[in-house]
Amino acid sequence: MKKTAIVIDVDNTLLTQSKRKQAILEDLFGIKVPIDEIEKDFDLTKILSNIAKRKERNLDEIKTEFAKMFFGVEYNEPNNFDCIEKAPEYLDQLAQNYEIIYLS
Repeated sequence: MKKTAIVIDVDNTLLTQSKRKQAILEDLFGIKVPIDEIEKDFDLTKILSNIAKRKERNLDEIKTEFAKMFFGVEYNEPNNFDCIEKAPEYLDQLAQNYEIIYLS
């Protein structure tokens, strides 16, 4: 008998990308944003808006620059990701009864 499958999106479900976002913000715009601020502003709307105002630049340009870095491969280093607490244990329990399919 086949197991029912559960599809899990890895990004921000199993792994947090806060460190990755922090590194990009620092390298691209020269600002160090605390992790807790990044986690409160998931899509970085407030943070990127503040950067645009400070640098007197168009917000869409700032978002585009960030997106190019975020979706590129340069910041895909393991040290830019943290495992969300208890995720491995929870997945081990699920895998006992379900097939797990991971997406990124």
